[in-house]
Amino acid sequence: MSCIKDDEPSPFPPLKRSPSRQGFGHLATDGVLRSFSSSGEVIDYKQLSPAEIAKILEFFGKYMDSEAFEKSKFDGVDGRNVTDLEQLLHPGPGICPAEFNK
Repeated sequence: MSCIKDDEPSPFPPLKRSPSRQGFGHLATDGVLRSFSSSGEVIDYKQLSPAEIAKILEFFGKYMDSEAFEKSKFDGVDGRNVTDLEQLLHPGPGICPAEFNK
């Protein structure tokens, strides 16, 4: 089920998904949108420009509590500056989704 209406264009760039379809997408505070498997492996990623980040934040702002969603974490962020393959494929604590920070 998607929260995107049929007539509303998706702000998300296409990413490969986990073959099991049990994974999820995550926009990290480094400005990289990553597709994760359910076990935390990065399947695909896209370094986003500030304009692309703004579009995704605008989209989420329609569906999430603004207090729970801290847009300020993305101020001045440009995912295109993340060029280290290790960080792209293995984001560290504070960047990867909370359930994988253990």
